[in-house]
Amino acid sequence: MTTLVKYDVTVPDAEIDVKVDVDKGAVVATVTDVPPVSFHLSPKGNWAQKILSKILQPIASDVADDFKNKPSDILKGQSKTIGKNFSHDVEGVTVTLSDPALGKFTAGSTDMLKITGTITVTKES
Repeated sequence: MTTLVKYDVTVPDAEIDVKVDVDKGAVVATVTDVPPVSFHLSPKGNWAQKILSKILQPIASDVADDFKNKPSDILKGQSKTIGKNFSHDVEGVTVTLSDPALGKFTAGSTDMLKITGTITVTKES
């Protein structure tokens, strides 16, 4: 069966805003903003498909526009723990980070996330 209409669909890159907090010793990331997504449709296929796709492109674009807020609807407000129980054990030596706190620092012209805390090193006897 041959498809009558055919499009290449491209979605440009978009920046998502994420807030990072410390909650009860765990580092939690929460999506705070997701911009609307724009879809760019380009007719493709054989000559008949390209012509029919070009004729129907305004309708297809309207349908695609109905989905522009779906990523925001799905992702906005979602939280995920990205770190907790900051403890690492290697051959009987345990390094633990307690009381993590978040900050930022700038490397060159780029803002970076900084996690600080108290580091404890213990060795099994």
